Formats: sequence, C-alpha cells, structure tokens
Amino acid sequence: MTDDLDPLRRIRPDRVQSDDPNDPEAISRGRERLMSVIDPSTLEGEVTEPTHWPTLYPRLGYRDEAAALEFLCRAFGFRERREARMGEGTRGDPMLAWLEVGDGVVMIGRAAPEAQGGHNIYTPLDVGRSTCMLNVAVDDVDAHFERARAEGARIAMELNDTFWGDRRYEAYDLEGHHWHFHEPLAHVRARTGATGAPTD
Repeated sequence: MTDDLDPLRRIRPDRVQSDDPNDPEAISRGRERLMSVIDPSTLEGEVTEPTHWPTLYPRLGYRDEAAALEFLCRAFGFRERREARMGEGTRGDPMLAWLEVGDGVVMIGRAAPEAQGGHNIYTPLDVGRSTCMLNVAVDDVDAHFERARAEGARIAMELNDTFWGDRRYEAYDLEGHHWHFHEPLAHVRARTGATGAPTD
C-alpha cells in the first residue's frame, strides 16, 4: 500500500540538503547568543562585571517588607536588585530584598524576634522609636525631598544648609526607620549656579 508520502519515505536523510546551505557566520552568531544566555561574559565585545557587594550594608526589619520595598523605591528612588530577592513577602513566605542607591546597598526583610527564627531584628513599630539613622548621599537633594514628601514620607527635618557644607533633610519611612539624605553644597551650587554662604 502506497500513498502520497511514499516518495519521501524512500529518500535517504543523508542525501537531503536544505535549500539554504549552512552559513558558518549565522551558526557562530547563534552560538554566541546561546552562550550569552548561559554566561553573558562570553558574548564577543562585551564584558560583564560581577555585581558589586559593599563591605558593609545594613539590614532593616519591617512588619510588612513588601510594602516597605514598594515605598522605598517609590518615595526614595531606591532600585531593587530583583535577581537577588528571596521570598514574596506574603504571610507564609517572608521576603529578603536588596535595594541600591548610588554605590550603596540596604537589605530589608521581615522583622522577627530570635525566638521566631529571625535575627532579633525589630521594626521601630515594635520598639516605639528609631534605633539608628541611615545616611544617604543623593545627586539632587531638592528634587529628592520633593519626591519623598509627595509620596507620603513623614518629614523629620526640612531641607536646610549646614555650616559644614551639606544640604540635607531627614524623613521616616512607613514603619519609622530614620533616613538622612544629603548633598554637598558645592554640588548644589554647581547644579543650580548659585553662589554664596549656606543659608542656615
């Protein structure tokens, strides 16, 4: 019994040639693309730097670390290292996340006493006060201040110029961690074209 496909069944695979002969350059490009997925540093002409981890970075505890992550990115302009995140921040799946600002990193996670498997890290909501202040250098402290205030950060200190040469402000995040943002006055003057002594 034969059918329309019978001639194809009699053709030897080793004698069948593609209408498009193999292009060695196309194969090489395809290999490079595949290898770049496995290891981006193998892509010709590109060098992938390892992720920078600073020698020292703080870890902050929050009751709601998912809300804290969203707020810190939205109000303070932090950027999450999304590939490093562990957990989803749900009730049964605590989250650890790493946030970048400039060349600095802060780690955030679920606040939990040691007895509950945590590291004895508390949120200011648990102890009733801030226990530290995090100092952060920013490129445009005026714009940063306006953004933080517009996004609901509680301002602890209004913008002011210091006698030692910084323009600064302070704010609390959603759970009361205390943040101090600053920019050297020399940068402010260069950015705005202003001259003269500090105003405060």
